[in-house]
Amino acid sequence: MAGDTRPGLAPLTESVREAKTIAGDFSSSTVLTGKQATKEAVEAALPEAGIFHFAGHARPSPAGVRLLLAGGSEDELAAADINPRTLHRCQLAVLSACATGLGGVGSANSFVRTFLRAGVPHVVATRWPVDSEATMQFMRWFYSELAAGQAVPAAMQHAADSLVSKPDTAHPYYWAGFSAFGAI
Repeated sequence: MAGDTRPGLAPLTESVREAKTIAGDFSSSTVLTGKQATKEAVEAALPEAGIFHFAGHARPSPAGVRLLLAGGSEDELAAADINPRTLHRCQLAVLSACATGLGGVGSANSFVRTFLRAGVPHVVATRWPVDSEATMQFMRWFYSELAAGQAVPAAMQHAADSLVSKPDTAHPYYWAGFSAFGAI
C-alpha cells in the first residue's frame, strides 16, 4: 500500500511508484493508494497478505509510530490497531516510511514488536527519516534479491551495497537507516 496523498504533507510520488513496482513483481497483489488507503481497507486485506508493504509517511507519537494513510485526513494506523490473528499468512512486513522502527522490539507500541509477536518471521523498518527516492531504489533492489532467492538479511545487504556504489547515495544516511528484525 502507498500513502501517496495526505493533507498537510508533501505527496510522496516515489511511494506510489515503489508500491506499484513491487506489486508488479508478484502474480497476486492488492495495492491501496489514494482514497483506497484507509484503515478499514488495510485491516480487510491483512488476513490474505503474505507480504505487507507500506510506503508512505509515518509519524512518531508518544503512543508509538503511526502510519499515515491517504484515505482521509485523520486516517492513521497504529501498531495497536493490528489484530495479530490477521497476520497468520504474513511472512514479511516492510515499513518503508520514516522512523518506523522506533521503539524496535522492546516497545509495546512498536510495529516491529507487533508483527514479530504475531509470528511474522521478518520485519524491515527504518531507524530515522529516510529519503523517499533512495528508499524506492533500496526497495527495488531488496525485492529483486528476494525474488532471486536471497534471505532477507542478504537482500538488505545487497540493496545497501547498491546504494553505496552510487555517488549520490553513498552516504550512510541513504542506506543505513534500514533494519531487519526477526529470523535470520
